[in-house]
Amino acid sequence: MTKVRIKWYPGKFNKRVELDIDRRIGLASEDLVNIIKPLSPGETGKLRDSFKAIRKKLMNWRVETNVIYARIVEFGTSSMTPRPFIRPGFTIFKHRIKKFFR
Repeated sequence: MTKVRIKWYPGKFNKRVELDIDRRIGLASEDLVNIIKPLSPGETGKLRDSFKAIRKKLMNWRVETNVIYARIVEFGTSSMTPRPFIRPGFTIFKHRIKKFFR
């Protein structure tokens, strides 16, 4: 009878899984940016071009903008009508996110 030994290296396995998940989260974040950009209002393109997917750490990505008035455009003010573009973009994204984790 032949003996079979199986060695398990959970650290290496877990790291590969984490890196794969991180890559997929990054791709999903970039997809969200690509959805939001064309929906963003404005004539100069400053708001549209300001959205970026940024990796903060492993499996922690954020979609950010450095344009201060993005929140004002999205939600409006007492004297300005809201022109939402992030929330509609996120609604579209919710239906597409599954494709990144198949």
